[in-house]
Formats: sequence, C-alpha cells, structure tokens
Amino acid sequence: MTAPLLDLITQRLVQDPPEALQQELGETLYQQLFARCLSVPPAEPRHAARINTIKSETTPRERALLFHLASRFWNGQGHVLEVGPFLGGTTRALAMGMLENPRRAADARLLTFDRFRAYYNGEALAQALEPQFQDGSLPSEARQMLTASGDFFEAFRLLHSSQDYWGLIDARVGVLPDLAETPQTAETLALPEDAAFGLVFVDGCKSWYATRWFLARAMHQSLPGTVYAFQDYGWHTCFWIPFFLRAFREDFRFLGRVDYTHVFQLRSPRPVRDIEEAFPVSPEQAGIQALETAFHELGIEALDRGDRETWARHRLHTAAARAYLGDTERAESLLRALAEDEDLMRRCGRQIRLALEHPAYRPKGA
Repeated sequence: MTAPLLDLITQRLVQDPPEALQQELGETLYQQLFARCLSVPPAEPRHAARINTIKSETTPRERALLFHLASRFWNGQGHVLEVGPFLGGTTRALAMGMLENPRRAADARLLTFDRFRAYYNGEALAQALEPQFQDGSLPSEARQMLTASGDFFEAFRLLHSSQDYWGLIDARVGVLPDLAETPQTAETLALPEDAAFGLVFVDGCKSWYATRWFLARAMHQSLPGTVYAFQDYGWHTCFWIPFFLRAFREDFRFLGRVDYTHVFQLRSPRPVRDIEEAFPVSPEQAGIQALETAFHELGIEALDRGDRETWARHRLHTAAARAYLGDTERAESLLRALAEDEDLMRRCGRQIRLALEHPAYRPKGA
C-alpha cells in the first residue's frame, strides 16, 4: 500500500464515525484497514525513535497504535486514562500523541495509574533501565535507589519530567483489587470523581475481579464514543478480558487489533451497579460452560474475518479457563492440539509454549 493511499484511508478512519464506515466497507475490511493504518510508525522519524526507547511489554506496532489513537483517532475531549504503564513506554506514546492532536482540549490530561513497585526485584529493575543509564536520561545515582527498593515511581518521574509532554501527565499510585475480599486501602486506584474519559488504555487488569472492578468504574466515567485499547486482550492467561467484552458486546464496537492489543469503542456510559450486577464476581461463578461458549463464538468470529491467530488465542483462553477452574487434563489436551499445528506454531508458537508451561494465572489468595 503506497504512502498517499495509506494517508487517504487513515483520514477516512479518523474523520468518519466508525459505524458509518464499517457499514460502507464491511466490518472485516474496516478492521483490517484500522490495524494496517494505525500501526505504522509515526511519520516524524524523531517520534518513531522516541516511542521505542523505554522498555515496555508492548510491541513497537502497539506503541505506534497508541500514538495514532491519541494524535488522530481521539477527538480531544475528556482525559486519557492509562492503567499499568510500568516504566512509561506506553505513557510516552500516548502523551506524544496527545501533544500532536490539534483537537485536544486545553485541560485534557493523561491520568496514569500503577502500583509502581513489586514487579521486578531491584537488580532486575535497574538492569531493565540500563539503556536509560547509558544514554543519561536516568542519573547514575538513581541506580542504587532502584536496586535497594524496587520502587520505580521516582524512576518514572525522572524518565518523563524532562520531556515536552510532561505537563500533560498526572501519574498516581493506584492498585486494583484482585479479589472481592481484597481490602481497599489508601493505595487502591481511585478515579477522580469529576473526570470524564475519552481514551482508555488498559494494561493492568491482571485478574478477573480487577477487570470487573476497574471497567465498571471507567465505563461509568467515559464519554459516549470513548476508545478503549486492551493490551492483554490477546494474552492467554487474561481470559477474563475477552469474556468481559463479549458479555458487554452491545456496549462495545470492535474496531481492530494490532498484535495482542484489541481496540473497541464504547457506545455510551453505564452505571457501576449495572455492570457489577450483570457480570459474575469470579470465573467459578461464571462457569466453564459460559466461558467455553463465549470463546467458541469469539473464535468463529475471528475465523470469519480471516484471523486464525486470534482464533488460536481464544482456544488458549479456553485452556486457561479450564486450568483456572482445575481441569488441567482438558487444558493440556487443548494446548497440545494447538502445538501440533505447524501453521499456528509459526504464528503464535511462543505463546503456545508459554501456555504449556503455565496455562493459567491466579492472583494470590485465589
């Protein structure tokens, strides 16, 4: 696809309402074009380099997607919300995109929440930041602080406070409750009650209950048409994210995917109570039949749009749900069937191998 044609299609994607353009092009073509156009590196070479300098669990294509969502697709109204930035590779992509967006409201900010500790031990964290020590974006004296504590909030501040986008960032400690019985503390994530959101990036919902708890509150405070990007949607252990979006499919319009990240548009906000009453508290309460049915239907939809890789990921989700609920024999059988498929091993072999080692993740206490 030539650059002028890519630019022309992208203009239509960001200017036309998704529902109108999906009707004109068909959902499958729209989703393919969305992924193709919004995952190219930023046109400015300096931007393309900057969004890839900080260690991140996201791919370069996913960070390009976030940049374009913030710079072109977001209509500039409401704040941008991020949960789970880690060191801020995704924060940088979003904030740089916000700076480039001519429609950005003057008071719009990027609210980003993380526990900012307890991911790596201090030595591993310092090693992850070695490129920043080498290029001088982190002072050498910060190494000892990181190694001793493993707390990286100060490192996050040092990495971003000298950047042109720093004035847009409001970084806060915010921890999501992993279980219904998890006590809420001063560190529990708290969205400002008067904040409304127009773009949401989710990379911190690492348990079923955390997903239910966070999305109920985020959806309640989202503007109609808010764009949601879920980085863990395609990750095998996070089966609760696609299950949640399937449960609320009337509320979310699927726009497209780039690597593991799937992007949706929220039609309109809903009260917290409505969401919590409609969605089970745990996988056990949902039941394996409902889980398997949802992933089967999602897999069929993926095949219908020619996306066999996502079909395989929904099979991985089925195996993860089985393993989570204790049926490890059936989970292993599903995974071994995927591992015997040479085409799938070429497409997503790393994830299949990881699933065979650790098919499911359970939060502490679950």
